[in-house]
Amino acid sequence: MPNRIIYNYALRCMSKHGRGEEAEKILNMFNKAHPNCNGPDIYAYALALRAWERVGKINPKMAAERAEKLFIEMKNLSSEGYLPPLELSSYNTLLGIFARAGLAYKAECLLHELEVSKSSEWNQVESFRAPEPNQMSYNLVIKAISRSNEKNSVTVERAWNILYRLGYPKKGDTSRTPMQLSIDTLNSMLKLLSKRGLAAEAESLLNAMDDFIVEGRLKRNIAALLSSYEATLEALGRCKTIDAAKRAEELVTRMEVVGELGGEFQPSLLAYNTLLNCYANAGMAGKSEALLERINQMHEAGRIPSPPDIVSFGSTIKAIANSGKSQENAVARAEALAESVGHGNEVIYALRLKLLAKWGLGEEAERLLAKMKEEYGSGNLKNGPSVIHYTCVLNAWAKSDDENAVSRAEALFRSMTENNEIDLDLAA
Repeated sequence: MPNRIIYNYALRCMSKHGRGEEAEKILNMFNKAHPNCNGPDIYAYALALRAWERVGKINPKMAAERAEKLFIEMKNLSSEGYLPPLELSSYNTLLGIFARAGLAYKAECLLHELEVSKSSEWNQVESFRAPEPNQMSYNLVIKAISRSNEKNSVTVERAWNILYRLGYPKKGDTSRTPMQLSIDTLNSMLKLLSKRGLAAEAESLLNAMDDFIVEGRLKRNIAALLSSYEATLEALGRCKTIDAAKRAEELVTRMEVVGELGGEFQPSLLAYNTLLNCYANAGMAGKSEALLERINQMHEAGRIPSPPDIVSFGSTIKAIANSGKSQENAVARAEALAESVGHGNEVIYALRLKLLAKWGLGEEAERLLAKMKEEYGSGNLKNGPSVIHYTCVLNAWAKSDDENAVSRAEALFRSMTENNEIDLDLAA
């Protein structure tokens, strides 16, 4: 009969490979083979919980449901004396699973349980001492809020309240109260603001973080701080205000100046791509093309590790499509940029087709679609044309002055209905 060492070894394997179902089966076998106090210990249950954590990368909602049931079982066994009090690592594992699944309410309830138990009379009994939440606990709850589908302003307010409980100063507070905050926790808040497009709040938080570092209230971390700037830029990229591109430009310039002053700080390709996206939204084709060229020059000079990528070129083409450039000039520039990428990409094709649709160039759009099919057939494209690409061509024919536009659009639509790989939507 397998002993505790063998069972725990098997559970470690299941935990490492994210096999939650198998881990629970091993726990049940362990319990049946060694009933009462000789069964699985807290370590064995923690391994099974971590197995569900890895399952969450593939199926987050199912993993959260199963992990929560296992966690409740662990708590019950602990209250009955079969297991010792649960450690904070088990709570944080479940919080991480909730965060990945975007289950904000469940994560907040679990955090509340930790905070309440910390000050309760029950916690005075040593054998039932509950763990206190740490930075990771709060960080994971804010992540859960960020990944939730809740879109109302109360959601963001709940995240701010978590920061206030950790000492983040409220508006007008100049008391310099000690904070129990890390850049990672504040970055989770920035990502929440970014996801909601709340650029002004993100900029305000970033400025406060810089002040806290200067004052010595926040530990400086270059890599984490770079993520702070990237998240703020993403917030500006989602912002719909007229001056979003100008503010993003100023933020990237600020990063470059810090780097030039010896701050070991250089904007990443992600930061530059986000600025390109802001230019694209504003139709600033000239600035987009100039920045694209500068990124390439900085890479060749060794100042940044990565050259412009598909996102860089795609955003520049999008900027051209949204600009006031003439039809001939815009189409030629987009084609030149697409050729400079060096290989096909579905996003680049979609943006070029959208550009052709803008001027009703149905013939050109259909030729480009045919080229995309050819590249896919020869293995140069990972995916073939989707309903998005076909719809762009239909839009091009819809705006075309060609006398055969209607018949060409109908023929294209029939080919879409006969193609099993295309999922027709209402737009088509």
